[in-house]
Amino acid sequence: MAMLLKLPGVLRPRSIDGRPAVDISNQNMSAESARKSMDFRSRQISRYHGAEGDELTLGQIPPVEFRVKYGDVKKVCEHDLQSRVIVLTADDLIIALPESDRISDKIPLHEMQSITRVENTVDDAFDKKHINLAFNIQTVPDGFNGGRYYCFTVDSEAEFEEWIRILTKNSKDAMKRVANRTRLDALRYRALRITTSNMWQRISSLIVAANLVVNIAQSQAVPADGSFTVTIFENFDIVFTAVFAVELALHLFAFW
Repeated sequence: MAMLLKLPGVLRPRSIDGRPAVDISNQNMSAESARKSMDFRSRQISRYHGAEGDELTLGQIPPVEFRVKYGDVKKVCEHDLQSRVIVLTADDLIIALPESDRISDKIPLHEMQSITRVENTVDDAFDKKHINLAFNIQTVPDGFNGGRYYCFTVDSEAEFEEWIRILTKNSKDAMKRVANRTRLDALRYRALRITTSNMWQRISSLIVAANLVVNIAQSQAVPADGSFTVTIFENFDIVFTAVFAVELALHLFAFW
């Protein structure tokens, strides 16, 4: 399993019981493939940033009643440790900046390929303090996170063991739920992903704007009854009505 962390010393992932970590998908990802997946995910995330580096528009952190576990951690980055808040729900591990109610990233639980302890093999004070309590999450290559690795550290052994236990259990439960979905559930989930995507919102806004322009043009032209112009505007009305009906049907199917 390829580790892409570049902290001082040698870091190796291993399973919680001390044995070498196993890639449960039976697919070994090379360092180059992992790097490409991370680059793809970075480009995907960058679409949500504003010109001044605004927070990601992945929504708000869910209220307390929807949280399974909540905690402050340090995210292991290429050259340093950065403070983060992680929130576990029934379906996702949500990542946010401290003192922010906005979601900056998330990991679907059913797409966690492995959860491993990061082993430090050198006598470095920085590493020993932070990396001995670090766990690594590898995501599936073709999922929401594009095969990206996430590494977090906590302050105590008890907190480390609790996160490992609850993440392992909930990710397995999520995988079972996904595997047991009916065909209708799968279609509804796909409709939900489509109707909540940024691309869908942009297209819907353009269609609404186009409908407004056509209505303004029709009110300004005031065509005579039975004319060719009236026929054109009536056809536009039929098209827009059909599009809005399809949009409404998809929303009803996705959310009901």
